[in-house]
Amino acid sequence: MRSSSSCEKLLQDNDIELDESLPQREPLRETRRRRFTEFLLGFSLVVNVLLFVYLMTRSSSTCINPQLLYCEFILPVVLNLLGPETWVPFLAPAQDVVEYEVIKFRGGLFNSNEEPDIYSNPPSDEVDAAWEDLYNVFGISAIPRESAVLLPNETIHVPGDKSHYLVGLDVFHQLHCLNRIRKALYPVYYPPDEREDAETRARHLSHCVNSIRQSIQCSSDISAIVFEEDTRPLFEIVHSCRNFTKIREWAIEHRARISKPGKDSEMYGHA
Repeated sequence: MRSSSSCEKLLQDNDIELDESLPQREPLRETRRRRFTEFLLGFSLVVNVLLFVYLMTRSSSTCINPQLLYCEFILPVVLNLLGPETWVPFLAPAQDVVEYEVIKFRGGLFNSNEEPDIYSNPPSDEVDAAWEDLYNVFGISAIPRESAVLLPNETIHVPGDKSHYLVGLDVFHQLHCLNRIRKALYPVYYPPDEREDAETRARHLSHCVNSIRQSIQCSSDISAIVFEEDTRPLFEIVHSCRNFTKIREWAIEHRARISKPGKDSEMYGHA
């Protein structure tokens, strides 16, 4: 009878060779993550279908698409998983007209070789007209109900027309805000609006500053600013931009008309 000391292991650790051709088991953590992602996408699809059916079948009302928990929690997760390009048509009615173009910015701070454009000039009637032409009158648009039901936020129908709903592209709101800040730089030329007290004017300006800040962070332009030999930044660089003319034309085509008692239909613009 052999002693235990004389027994030899049938297999030594260094004799074991794994056949790499054999299928390897997926790590448990990766399996769980994949299944959770599949569940989340499936759940989101079901919620979207149910929400779409609900919005399309319910009776028309003054307000549509109130804020839902869906918009607060589910939509951001899906945006991260699938990418925003999948959902942009739901968030932006004018997405169909978006085109991109390369534009070189003007108005450098140091050693600019170009004349400043009209928007940078001191106050005048001509400058005011140029600024207001960017956003005024057509700043508020009307879209059909079938487009409005896709919006994640609440809006109202055009007074007297329940087949169209009011929206405003945020670019025109931002331009309105920027113009208000510009005017605040010249208090002598632009005296305070008597309809607003000092507190209201300050609150309006604060709103505009914060709104523009959020818009800048949201778009997060990553165009590269370059430097000259004296290490001064050169701001007159090229950017990839949405074609503003196309978006402006869309807004003009879809501008809202408001019927007021005793008056003909009027354009409803951004004051």
